[in-house]
Amino acid sequence: MTTQPNEKKKIKLGTILRWLFSCVFVTMIVTGIVSQLTTTTLSGAVSWVTHTYKVKENIRELEKHLLEAETGQLGYIFTGEQSFLAPYKRGTQKIKTDWEDLRNILKDNPDQIKRLQQLETLCQSQINEWNQKNLIKGSEHLYFMNRIQKRWNNCVKVSKKC
Repeated sequence: MTTQPNEKKKIKLGTILRWLFSCVFVTMIVTGIVSQLTTTTLSGAVSWVTHTYKVKENIRELEKHLLEAETGQLGYIFTGEQSFLAPYKRGTQKIKTDWEDLRNILKDNPDQIKRLQQLETLCQSQINEWNQKNLIKGSEHLYFMNRIQKRWNNCVKVSKKC
């Protein structure tokens, strides 16, 4: 009779070991699933951050080209030299490409597309105003700019005498 209690202990120890290994195995599976879900979530977040940086970069390019066009237009208005229209024309051409790039990047977000269209309307009205200023440059606008330029030259002459 003394052998039966030992056998029961052996069976209990074997059962306990199987349960422990089963628990460890289930824990590893759960950990793997949680790791996969976390990695997928992180990958999605990184993708959105990258998307945001691309949008910001394209907006900076658009801003740079708007500034380039404005600078060329102002240079032409102040001097009347056609050479200043080169940056203006180059900037306005690049602006068209910038809008297309932004539309392609934001095509999956209707709210952003709506805001982009509003911004594009504002920028286009500014460009139209610049074009109008360039057209009237040859008439009365030239007269006023010449007067301003003469006054500026007189101020420079006076300051050189001092």
